[in-house]
Amino acid sequence: MRIAVCDDDRAVFEQIRGWTGAYYTEYSLLAQARYLYFSDGLRLLQYVEKESVPDLVFLDIEMMFSNGMDVARQLRERFADVIIIFVSSHREYVFDAFRCEALHFLVKPIDRTDFDDCFARAMHKFTVTHSTLPLKWKFERANIAVKDVLYVEAYRGHLIVHTVQGTEDVIGKLKDMFAFLQPHGFLRIHHGYIVNMQHIRRFNSDSVTLCNGEDVQMSVRKRNDALQVYDRFLQKRKW
Repeated sequence: MRIAVCDDDRAVFEQIRGWTGAYYTEYSLLAQARYLYFSDGLRLLQYVEKESVPDLVFLDIEMMFSNGMDVARQLRERFADVIIIFVSSHREYVFDAFRCEALHFLVKPIDRTDFDDCFARAMHKFTVTHSTLPLKWKFERANIAVKDVLYVEAYRGHLIVHTVQGTEDVIGKLKDMFAFLQPHGFLRIHHGYIVNMQHIRRFNSDSVTLCNGEDVQMSVRKRNDALQVYDRFLQKRKW
């Protein structure tokens, strides 16, 4: 994992690197994290051109040679999965950050509690984005991105995994599949269906509508519990 801090004050970089150290035992991937420091947004963009895009970027807004908002827009246009967190003393930019699909807006001086909450959400998003689901069907084996799974359907003793690319038949039980996918934001809405909450557009009386327009049947008995879980999921995504 590559964590970049783009700020003309190096003390901010040292502070963030130190605070993330508290999470080394909780997130094993941080033990091998690569920390990158850029004193200006232009240097960050040059690095992206020559090397690769960081996974997580803490980005100041007003720097000597660049504006963080412009840098964020350029990153977002090319890299949909990069996690952007603004760090600024200028609160007036907070609404502009929405347009860049930033995960959070940290106000300087950074509050430790706010940082901890924000970083935990960033790590959760990174884990979900980069997690894969191993599939097995007869003599075939495959790995697909968890984020691409729309829903999973139990059908005549096997499972059908519906993804943004199509469907996959797999061997397994729905309860085992749900145990694997639940930490990644999946919800059981019926004895025969589990859905990815990332892809839910609307709850109906007896179904949920997904972002691709497809309706998935929901048990009336599970509706209230499902709504409560979904509300908590949405609350965690707020910033």
